[in-house]
Amino acid sequence: MPNDWALWGAYEAASIVAVIFERSGTEGRAITSARISSGTCIYLGYTASCAEVSALDAPKWDEDGLPQARVLVDLNARAEARPDANVVATIPQNTCVALEQCLEASDGRWCRAQVADTGAWIRQQVVRRGQWPALTYVNGCAR
Repeated sequence: MPNDWALWGAYEAASIVAVIFERSGTEGRAITSARISSGTCIYLGYTASCAEVSALDAPKWDEDGLPQARVLVDLNARAEARPDANVVATIPQNTCVALEQCLEASDGRWCRAQVADTGAWIRQQVVRRGQWPALTYVNGCAR
């Protein structure tokens, strides 16, 4: 593993173990898998509530059309599925968006969402305050 990569976080969801790698920088702080397994939860947005394991699942497409997601934070939507891509819009908290495509990148799951009249990429998980993993959206929208 190259020296300029740091382990940001790992979590176990069902029988799948995911590991997220990011380039380390002066602002970054490593989150080790030991720290996460020792009780640090993945927070629901910027709340103090931990996400259920099912909230970490990939969106599920059905015969009726595109899945939807509810945004938990004011979320930057980007031109590409990478954290340094241009921000094309900021989606307000509690907005329901239609998802067009999802992929697993080196820094976690990204989904292409329909934002106003354009498609943009949103990341499902971020590191909050350089320490704690947090979900930015959950699957489905309350009706």
